Amino acid sequence: MNRVAKAHSNIHAFIDGEPSALDVDQLELRSARRALRLLKERITPEQMDELLADDLKSTDEQWRKWAAASDGVWKVAEVEFQVAGISKQQFSDWWSAALTDLHTVVYPAFPEHYRFGWVKDPRGVDEPCYIVVEELGHIPFRMYCSFDPSCAPVEPAAGYDAMMVGVGRLADGTEVVRFMNQLMDTDEGFVMKVAVYVVSAVPDSVVQSHVEQELVEWTRWLEMVTKIVQDN
Repeated sequence: MNRVAKAHSNIHAFIDGEPSALDVDQLELRSARRALRLLKERITPEQMDELLADDLKSTDEQWRKWAAASDGVWKVAEVEFQVAGISKQQFSDWWSAALTDLHTVVYPAFPEHYRFGWVKDPRGVDEPCYIVVEELGHIPFRMYCSFDPSCAPVEPAAGYDAMMVGVGRLADGTEVVRFMNQLMDTDEGFVMKVAVYVVSAVPDSVVQSHVEQELVEWTRWLEMVTKIVQDN
């Protein structure tokens, strides 16, 4: 049995009389992932809505104020990933169905993914929209997403193709987010710029929180698709 562990400077643990070198942080992380997966498999979308109702009411009010103060100006949270070993097309093929696989793909990628899925657009339009409830600013945030190339917040960079272009709205229709990812093949694989544009009055700390989320969730998703490609 591997007994390699990381101990705090003033705490020393022993197993069978021997100093433990088990990595407590990793044990806790794996436990937390198991607990989150179990709970998210049990909690229905309706129950999640009820649990987070007060939080989402508060964030809706705050984002409505930020949107009004921004006057249509955006600022970006962006992370660039350089990926080796798989192509842009292989990733795109996998991603085309990824968001339908909630419990294997979507929720495990980031702990603060709370609810995803197609729902009736609260604005009353005929087309469904994709609800996303996750963290922004380290508190729950909800947006109703519509996908349309005309919503692109910027032109793609030279040599890049746009992917997943759209807009995120509050329940009352207020536009608060634009999103657009960009991909380009390289000799080793591909490059992807993951970007979410938020209304400009949002504090920089909220933007930084989403950079952190992008870093985690897209790393996990890229690990998932890389394993699938390498195993086939």
